[in-house]
Amino acid sequence: MPGMLPGHLSFDRVATIYDETRSLPPRAMARVLAVLVDELHRKRVLEIGVGTGRYAVPLQKS
Repeated sequence: MPGMLPGHLSFDRVATIYDETRSLPPRAMARVLAVLVDELHRKRVLEIGVGTGRYAVPLQKS
C-alpha cells in the first residue's frame, strides 16, 4: 500500500532525531517518571527495548 512505512528501517538513519520525534512534554515526562519511581521503589525491573534510555537512565539513578 503506498505511503506505508517500510518493513525495515535502520535505526542509524533516525537515531539523531529519535528523542525529538518521540518525546513527551517535559512536565508530562517528569510526572511519568515520578509515578514510576514511586511504584517501582526498590524493586528490580527489566526494561526491554530501552532505546535511548530516556526513561531507564533516570529510573536507574533514583
